[in-house]
Amino acid sequence: MTKRKPTPRMRLYSSEALDLSGLPAKHHDYARLFIHRLIARRIFNRRLKGQPYISMDSRIIRQYIPNRHVTPILDYLVESGQLDRTGYSKGNSTRYRMSDELHRSRCVIRLPESSSVARKVKERKERQRKKDDARKHPVHRHLDFWLNKVRVDEKAAMQFVSDKQRAEFSWLSSLSEVPVIADQLVEDRLHTEASIQAIVFKDFRSKPCRYGRYHTNISCFRKVLRPFLRIDGQPLVEMDVSACQPLCLAVLLHDIKSAILTSVPLTEEQIQLAHTLSIFPVCCASKEEDDTIRYQKDCETGKFYEIMQEICKVDSESQMKKKLFKDVFFGKRTLAGFRTLYPTMAGLIEWVKRHDYKHLAHELQRIESSIVIDDACDVMRVEHPTVPILTIHDAILTTRDYVSLVKGVLRAAFNRRGVNPQIKPEDTPSSVDEVVAQMPEDSPK
Repeated sequence: MTKRKPTPRMRLYSSEALDLSGLPAKHHDYARLFIHRLIARRIFNRRLKGQPYISMDSRIIRQYIPNRHVTPILDYLVESGQLDRTGYSKGNSTRYRMSDELHRSRCVIRLPESSSVARKVKERKERQRKKDDARKHPVHRHLDFWLNKVRVDEKAAMQFVSDKQRAEFSWLSSLSEVPVIADQLVEDRLHTEASIQAIVFKDFRSKPCRYGRYHTNISCFRKVLRPFLRIDGQPLVEMDVSACQPLCLAVLLHDIKSAILTSVPLTEEQIQLAHTLSIFPVCCASKEEDDTIRYQKDCETGKFYEIMQEICKVDSESQMKKKLFKDVFFGKRTLAGFRTLYPTMAGLIEWVKRHDYKHLAHELQRIESSIVIDDACDVMRVEHPTVPILTIHDAILTTRDYVSLVKGVLRAAFNRRGVNPQIKPEDTPSSVDEVVAQMPEDSPK
């Protein structure tokens, strides 16, 4: 007698307040599946965080919900006030958001009642996994091995978030007085609950993007919650590279100059000729290259952000970084103060962005991933396979016993590209008292 194939246990994110009593029973799983997709996209796509509506292309919806069920399900959710729907986003797809009631209710995990729905979800997930695995290298599979060993202290993490929110907004008598803050708290709680439960139920996701970055549950996990992550019962420590993206610009300059200088004999005349090649005309914009050396030194010593904060004329470091990346690295313009201080680097930025302003961001991400993942993590895979490591783009997480080892390997990887960054283990506050103590003095407590 042939054994019956077991039904896959696929879990769906849902809202505790979701009411499907007005829908036929055969539509319940598909309705939960649509809500699951809204929540999952908000968790695992950081670009959607904070946006009120999420675009859902009808062609994508019909891949996991039969065409005949889509209209009655969405119409019911909209008419019952559980879902808001707006027009087309840039002519591509309709945008949706859960109602305030669903947002404010607790995020829960549901098992599909229908085995056919569970199999359909699993098959679609398996197809996506195979597509992602085809782009993975041995180093990515090594990172996946440690990703599957990650656990989270769910109770302590949720308590910490509640304590942190109470500490930050204790000066408000009622959150209803400030709707923007109330919406932000709801958004944070939804993201927190769902991302924690994804790890609790081992719903791990990993995907290398075309720019080399490795996107996982950990890379989109909130920073303040990382101290509650565990591998084999041990807490994790983050090895963060100071001013990594600005420093990668110095690496790009090294790579370009090296390619130019090694393509010709190193005589004085030929070196001067190489400096005028159209490949990179601003490579030696200043005779002594003082500003390129100063730029790299400022990034390595950690003074770059302090200098830029004065130039940007902003009080907080977070505002400075937003303005810096918007007006220097990833935007269409170049900040005048940056051009005055580092003329050669400003010329390099304009040269890389001459056809498309997005090229610089993509190139810096490729350099970052080539150093952190293709070099440092691959060295750990080959020489120290038993040492736990996880990546968050420009940072590596490990347990406390291996901080010195991982820090040395990561520093050596950057040294091989001609730079020597500051790498500091980051300790995130794990109690409400520490949160209050670290709040700015001018913020209300």
